Amino acid sequence: MVAETFHPAVNGVSGSVSRVLRHLGDAGHTALVVAPGQGPDSHLGVPVVRAPSFRPPMYRSVHIGRRGTPLEPVLGDFGPDVVHLASPALLGWAGARAAAALGVPAVAVFQTDLAGFVQRYRLPLRAYAWRHLRRLHDQCALTLAPSSTTLWTLARHGIGPVRRWARGVDTVAFHPGHRSGRLRRALGAPDASVLPAPAAAAPTIGPTETTQTTETTGAAA
Repeated sequence: MVAETFHPAVNGVSGSVSRVLRHLGDAGHTALVVAPGQGPDSHLGVPVVRAPSFRPPMYRSVHIGRRGTPLEPVLGDFGPDVVHLASPALLGWAGARAAAALGVPAVAVFQTDLAGFVQRYRLPLRAYAWRHLRRLHDQCALTLAPSSTTLWTLARHGIGPVRRWARGVDTVAFHPGHRSGRLRRALGAPDASVLPAPAAAAPTIGPTETTQTTETTGAAA
């Protein structure tokens, strides 16, 4: 797995990679993670190879890998049957190139709206972002998208083949049996619906979206 970002960073991509690694381990598969920046050299018993990185000026808390990083040696030594690209952008490009050089299929998971990201920061790079993503995903055997809307958007920009890999909820970790009356009283919502909104803390997701969702559902955030 080549992850565009990974632990110790806390974000959706890191969380998704962790879940995939857990499922792979449960199924008896052997995995390897290549991730940018400093951090632990293993996660859930899976070795993590750290790649050179930099921090973008508008998002200093995240380490971003470098597009030209040579990954053929590390992937070649591991000998994968498939290369999983988690939200590929720059390090993911290196992963796709390495997979092609090794004759191994690559599967990309589209999670980060790179074009939307540059638009939010008013960077005149939206067209370039889509060209880059199109060229990257053209090197993959398959792209997985989280929703029908994303499927349509990717197809409209010439990215394919694409299949839906739907979002899910961990019904064990988020089971109603974990309900805490003490916590709900501390939140001031002993009987009301509570809508956690951790995404509001991300620089790429403003508070407006969270506010609108809370107003629509009538839930206490």
